[in-house]
Amino acid sequence: MSQASQILASLSRINLDSLDLPPLEEYFDRGEADSILANLLFHDSVLDPTQAMFFTHKVEHPRILVIGGGVGSGKDFLYHSFLRSRRIPLGAILHDPDTVMSMLSGFQRDAAKNPASAFHRWESTALRIALELLPIVLAYKRNLVYMRTLSSEFCLSFLRESKERFGYQIETHLLTCDIERALSRAHKRAEKDRRKVPDEEIVIRRKRVKQHFSRLREISDSLVLWENNSEEDHPEMIAQFTPVSESITNAQRYDVFLASEPP
Repeated sequence: MSQASQILASLSRINLDSLDLPPLEEYFDRGEADSILANLLFHDSVLDPTQAMFFTHKVEHPRILVIGGGVGSGKDFLYHSFLRSRRIPLGAILHDPDTVMSMLSGFQRDAAKNPASAFHRWESTALRIALELLPIVLAYKRNLVYMRTLSSEFCLSFLRESKERFGYQIETHLLTCDIERALSRAHKRAEKDRRKVPDEEIVIRRKRVKQHFSRLREISDSLVLWENNSEEDHPEMIAQFTPVSESITNAQRYDVFLASEPP
């Protein structure tokens, strides 16, 4: 059974014990993981962690707000823009392995010596922690902010499973930019916070996102495609889709997106 299949089977049982991922205790004290998880639960500063009602009342119409795109496409910018404009679903849990990795003391220590090596060592551990929140989301029908590149098959399978089995509405925002812009942003980010993703990995994940576009449209109740090629992060909406309609707001840039890097 593949890792993605194991994850989906585990999620269906609201249990992550069978995941084939590194045990957290091999890397750091469990208390650090608990602290990180708490930050993801209350990332929007709207909820008080002491509110006992948080996990006792399920959302009637739960939503997953997906913010996806390749490395350097501007996911963090769009997320914080949505926070400021209060477009984040109330009480949403944040699923973002990159944020988890940046908070790990072991990653911070290793990244100071060799950022690229630290990325490879800690990426799966950060994913392991981020995945711990997904059973909570499904069990308690909580809203979710899903921050991923969307380059893996698991991401698509999780979104489809959440929609078909658990009744979630999927609102997807997919960011795209030129590869040169993506690499430039990734290099600047590595200098700032030492999250160094190898260039070849950035290219590979970017191509996979493009290959998944039609399936993302199929899964999503709504999908907005943003282009983010400006010198400063300023995404422009170029297309919007629902299962029964499409609206192309910048036909030229949308054609460029469709024509770039065919599978």
